[in-house]
Amino acid sequence: PPPLPTLYLRGRTDGCRGVESVEGAAAVLAHDGSRVELVDGAGHFLHLEQPDVVNRLILDFLAAG
Repeated sequence: PPPLPTLYLRGRTDGCRGVESVEGAAAVLAHDGSRVELVDGAGHFLHLEQPDVVNRLILDFLAAG
């Protein structure tokens, strides 16, 4: 597992990797403060498809750390 808190973002409609892999990621990110977030209305390029949502999630994660 990563040695630091990790934010794992995935678009809910990502066609490259199915959202079922998110469950496995959540199990690996056991460090306190780690988060897994599915972004609605976004696929593989979630930072381009939902930039306001992605930016808010990143800023919230950094502020909590």
